[in-house]
Amino acid sequence: MSREHINQHTIISEIAKEREDLTRRQVAEIYESIIAKTEKALAEGKEVEFTRFAKFELVDRDAKVKRNPKTSEPVNVPAKTVVRVRNRKRLHELTKVK
Repeated sequence: MSREHINQHTIISEIAKEREDLTRRQVAEIYESIIAKTEKALAEGKEVEFTRFAKFELVDRDAKVKRNPKTSEPVNVPAKTVVRVRNRKRLHELTKVK
């Protein structure tokens, strides 16, 4: 099943077309600012929530021992912190398979 791909350039262009009071450059600056603020907040250990869209939170993963699939030798995987994205209810409902 093939799905259409939308990237940041498409989003910026579409918003600039919808908002005649903003130039494409202004929309791009706002977009970059949102991304930068989100990255900064996550780097500081904060959760970020976009109401009706998604919540970004940090989750600590424990260290563990896995196996190399080729050699079956044990491999130590260090503990780490990862970003978990949780869909908000509205996004979840919009993406349900019909």
